[in-house]
Amino acid sequence: MTPLEEAAAYQQLLDDFSMTHEQVGERVGKTRTVITNSLRLLSLPPSIQQLLAGGRLSGGHARALLGVQEKALQEKLAQQCADEGWTVRATEDAVRATTGRPSKTDSSNNDQNKLTKKSPTTTTLPVPGLVELQRLLGEHLSTKVSIVATAGRGRMTVEFADLNDLERIYRAMTDGVPNGE
Repeated sequence: MTPLEEAAAYQQLLDDFSMTHEQVGERVGKTRTVITNSLRLLSLPPSIQQLLAGGRLSGGHARALLGVQEKALQEKLAQQCADEGWTVRATEDAVRATTGRPSKTDSSNNDQNKLTKKSPTTTTLPVPGLVELQRLLGEHLSTKVSIVATAGRGRMTVEFADLNDLERIYRAMTDGVPNGE
């Protein structure tokens, strides 16, 4: 059952039996909050509901997008999220950036694909194409690559298992030609 089908089923229980969210939650073994958040998915624009129904967005992505009030921006972020394969966390960060609320992950060093302004109020926004570039580099180098863009600059981290792996990665990056030759 997709998140939208689940929400529609909860809505039918509410309508047919005049139940409260709390009562529906008790009946299906979920909390009132879970029921309420699920029902909120039904208020998403049809284009986002299609992405959700088609499996291109998860329920977590869709719930994060509910934080954007402007429908056009909500749809734009949803499409970008689906096209670039954002994580739920990246989607939440993009929503926080558009709403002006600081991200709870701004202080972490392990978040990828975000643009951070170093100021008292930090804003986080996934950089378009960064997820794809990170994926392509990881495939080319056959290792995990993470990229963090910060106020027009950035840092790329390339993981290696041992010194032989580091040498292999170096050769892949330089096509085997040392610098200056």
